[in-house]
Amino acid sequence: PWWDNISSDAKGLVNALLVVDPKKRMTAAQVLQHKWIQGHAPNTQLVATLESMKKFNARRKLKKAALGIVAQNRVAKMVEMAQEADRAVSKKK
Repeated sequence: PWWDNISSDAKGLVNALLVVDPKKRMTAAQVLQHKWIQGHAPNTQLVATLESMKKFNARRKLKKAALGIVAQNRVAKMVEMAQEADRAVSKKK
């Protein structure tokens, strides 16, 4: 589904860039000469891709907020435990 709207030229370029062996991988000059980079890519609307990116970002922001709340609760618990320990030490004096 992710690659359904991607042209075969773009897929070919990505595959060529993902070659592990640097001797077989495209050079920067070759990439710049690739027809997809040269502007011969089809002008297609990527509405589905845009929507997927929006959903991904929304989930990312929600996760960040949730982790922030978890961190805040942990800090509050640590402060509470430190205060209890301080009170216990003060009572022993």
